[in-house]
Amino acid sequence: MIQTLFVYLFLTFFLLFFAKYTSSVKQKSIGYPMFIGLLIYSVVFGMRYGVGMDHLSYLDDYLDISKGGEHNQMEKGFFYISKLFAFFDFHYVLYFSFFAFVQLFVLYYVFRCRKRVYVWLTYTFMIGCVWLSFMNGIRQITAFVFFMFSIKFITQHKFWKYVGCIFIASLFHKSAVVLLIFYPIFKQKLFFSNLIFQFFLLISALIIMNINVIQDVFVKLEIIGRFIGYEGYTDMVVNHFDSLLFSMERNRGIGFYSILLIDMILILYSNETRKQFDHSYGIMYNLYFVGVLWHYVFNGSVIMGRPNYYMYGFQFVIAAHTLLYLFNQYKCYRIRSKLYSFLGLVFLYFLIFCATMYRMDENTSRFIFFWQKELYYLK
Repeated sequence: MIQTLFVYLFLTFFLLFFAKYTSSVKQKSIGYPMFIGLLIYSVVFGMRYGVGMDHLSYLDDYLDISKGGEHNQMEKGFFYISKLFAFFDFHYVLYFSFFAFVQLFVLYYVFRCRKRVYVWLTYTFMIGCVWLSFMNGIRQITAFVFFMFSIKFITQHKFWKYVGCIFIASLFHKSAVVLLIFYPIFKQKLFFSNLIFQFFLLISALIIMNINVIQDVFVKLEIIGRFIGYEGYTDMVVNHFDSLLFSMERNRGIGFYSILLIDMILILYSNETRKQFDHSYGIMYNLYFVGVLWHYVFNGSVIMGRPNYYMYGFQFVIAAHTLLYLFNQYKCYRIRSKLYSFLGLVFLYFLIFCATMYRMDENTSRFIFFWQKELYYLK
């Protein structure tokens, strides 16, 4: 446990240091300090062993490819990168480090023109334990960050560039093809702006959350599930191997209620925060809000949570911008309500970190170096 806390806090401290330094740089690039920080993060996370079941599956696939195995069902982009690393006989540490770096590089590159958010983006990413999903669902998260990059092309009305980004994303996870539908939707600048309506929808989602409708819904969507790359999950649902897939019998503790309060704060300040940033942020917020509703309606379901990451995955990004807005409001105008909300949001993310660390052996957040793999076990 001491090793785990040391590694994560060490990484958080250095990434925050580099982010703070880089936030003052006006050039339209990530900046060398942040670049160095991302390299450190990538190497450290590349050396992690067993970041969940998906991570172990990627490891097995890579080792199999190194021995000449063919994975024809794997997306071409991911497969050929894996093939390239295997061809040069690179250790899997370098393989995973590469994907860790690509994910964070694209993420920070998206916000290179508003580096003031880097500090808060780093905080929500690290303390909110977003890295746990980043390094487990490598293919989909890589697709997700390319989708995040493509959003600016919606605001610029550059359809083919948007399609190009989604195509690249689909080379890592074919579920990304469904993201093409967002172009005509958000090109019309449809926003959730009525707070009362948003909270009404949130309360409705919380009520529906207690009705287990997942199995019936997903079985009816079986064909779509197979098409977008979730055939493994659809087979398990159809054959009634529910386990973590569609059963919503979940323990709702500190983590659940901390996340709920975070969502409520982000919704409460959504209109004020949106005014401080460009239209691309508005699109991210709308995706996030739809993801919020999806998250609570299907709370606890792995199978429904995976496609929702393209929407609810923006939570830590929205939170980072909200923290920046609240901090600036208190700094400039000394508005106490903004300070209390800011401190509350910071504290809630800290609670998530504590709850995640407390259950590190159950949620695979325990940090184990690859040379310590005999210590790994997944409950």
